[in-house]
Amino acid sequence: MKRLARITAIVVATAASAQGQGVRVTGPKYVPARLMTVEAQPVRTSIPPAATANDQLFWQIGPPIDTNRPPPANQSQVGPPAMKAAPKPKPVAPLADPEKPGVGGQVWAEFDITDYTSRFSPSDKPEEGVKHWLLKTTGDVWTNVELACLSVSAERVKIYHNPDVQRKAAATLGRFLHFTPGVFRCRVRLVSTRSGDWRGDFADYLEQLPSAEPGRSAWRIPANAADRFARAIAAGVGDALLVDQRFDAPNGQLTVIEAIEPHDISPVVGAAASPTRVDDGLSMRLRPLIADGAAADVDVQIIGKKVVEPTVIEGGRDPGSEPLEVMTQSVQTTQRIGRDQALIVSLGRGPNYDRRPGLLKAKRPETLALIEIAPESGNTLAGGILPPPAIGNPANVANNGPARNAAARPRTPTKREIDDRNIQNLTASPRN
Repeated sequence: MKRLARITAIVVATAASAQGQGVRVTGPKYVPARLMTVEAQPVRTSIPPAATANDQLFWQIGPPIDTNRPPPANQSQVGPPAMKAAPKPKPVAPLADPEKPGVGGQVWAEFDITDYTSRFSPSDKPEEGVKHWLLKTTGDVWTNVELACLSVSAERVKIYHNPDVQRKAAATLGRFLHFTPGVFRCRVRLVSTRSGDWRGDFADYLEQLPSAEPGRSAWRIPANAADRFARAIAAGVGDALLVDQRFDAPNGQLTVIEAIEPHDISPVVGAAASPTRVDDGLSMRLRPLIADGAAADVDVQIIGKKVVEPTVIEGGRDPGSEPLEVMTQSVQTTQRIGRDQALIVSLGRGPNYDRRPGLLKAKRPETLALIEIAPESGNTLAGGILPPPAIGNPANVANNGPARNAAARPRTPTKREIDDRNIQNLTASPRN
């Protein structure tokens, strides 16, 4: 039996390496400050010049004018009908006056985020990642209130809410602005297993995490046990390591890992003549965000889709009248893992995503995602706490108030950074 298991593991590893060639990773590219050559500039739309009196109109109201025909008796010239002048717009009071206290204690605040967004290409739209995490960390506070505002652009974040929400937003933005180098080293393994014995075999290592979706589960496991866990659950008959991918994920941004194979479904009777394209396989959407103490909040969404074709024993399929069976499963969760931990997410039992022929089809396998993520070495969060950015209030743009959109205050160095600096100063000069 041991020899059979060893041979099976070798076959699984070989097949997995062949399947891993079709994995595609897409996401924005983070550019460190020392490699930047062009600073991002705000995009301004050009305003067309105002029309002059000499400009000719390309349309005219009324019938054309015939200069050879005398004008009618009632009027001297045929021209456009008389039109009422547009009423002057009435002055409208602003919804929120920055110079007055807001309703229910709301106040204005602005945050400059160009130090973060300038590390990306404008086409990546890095402000979308900022908006995603602001909405997730502040909670359901933007509805069912008398007045609230959240505006996120590539240059700044504007918020009109109470001081408690302002503090939450400032803490979240500090996680974007004060994390250097701003990139995570990630490894994702998707495993298909038909046995659930791993729950008992690794019970001493697994830490159950709360999950709101029935039939979906998540665990934390020590990082030093991740390799042994992946080898153990993929060594059985019919098990497979579907994806093993290493990549860099920018802090706060979306990275997509796809291991899919497109299928064309022939149309049924009475439908359009063109076939329908279905992506068969697994897709993962990953958003990591640094947290205090060098931990990371990981927002994970995994979607699996499988096209099931009837076999000859089941009667086959008539392409002209019977559609294919498309099975879909998904899981969405946000969990926090430490530097020395890995995350396990289960999609439950579902379709078989292993493309190797001749496998057992009697029992549906369970698909697991093993996610390892860690900041790059030499990061600025060696057990420290992220400081929030400075708040620039538009109400302070009066005569002697501080400047609007002031830059974020400098980050307070951690104790470890101070000690490293002192040691470097002591050892830099030659000894006498």
